[in-house]
Amino acid sequence: MDDLPRRGSRRMRRIAPAHRTDDERPRNPWPAIALFGIVVLGGLIGIGACVAAFVSSVPHRTLEVPLSDLMPGAPRFYPRISFGADAAGNTLGVWLVRRGGGGVLALYSRDPLSGCHVPWRTDTSFGGVSPVFRAECSGSAWDAEGARLSGPAPRGLDRFDATVAETTASVDLERLQLGPCPPGVAGPAECSQPGAPQYRELPAAPVLPGRRP
Repeated sequence: MDDLPRRGSRRMRRIAPAHRTDDERPRNPWPAIALFGIVVLGGLIGIGACVAAFVSSVPHRTLEVPLSDLMPGAPRFYPRISFGADAAGNTLGVWLVRRGGGGVLALYSRDPLSGCHVPWRTDTSFGGVSPVFRAECSGSAWDAEGARLSGPAPRGLDRFDATVAETTASVDLERLQLGPCPPGVAGPAECSQPGAPQYRELPAAPVLPGRRP
């Protein structure tokens, strides 16, 4: 009878501690955070590479003309649709002037005062100079070098940098050089003094319906 539990007594049972499975254990978050950071960094590097490739692929705006198309004393006009047009619908562009020494002058066909297109007038003269560039809007006139001869324009015709190779003239259309200052203008001004060219952004011009080249 000794093997039987006594009446009213309680057996003490040992309860083994429960073991957590791998799924129940808290995980270290840092590997996931590090992986996320690597993915984000890789994405940013990829975007930066794409932007750099796009910027480098944008062509530099230039105008290239065979020298055989240019004759001394006969400026030739090259309209640029991207320059827009004046209020009368005339497309703005570049006048290329072949100089006697073999160089090329690239003049912007926009009147610095009125913004109108400036044509080459073989039937007009000022101060004994003929032909001339003449703006119908302001009445200003310039010689073949773009120097102001008369009128209210504040300076000579604005221009672009141009270089000459063996058979080609290349014009950089990315920046605009302000025209030469008239005689008597000294100090800071919206014009270029000899040996001290000033550059500006190309002014915006509206592209109007019915523009004329």
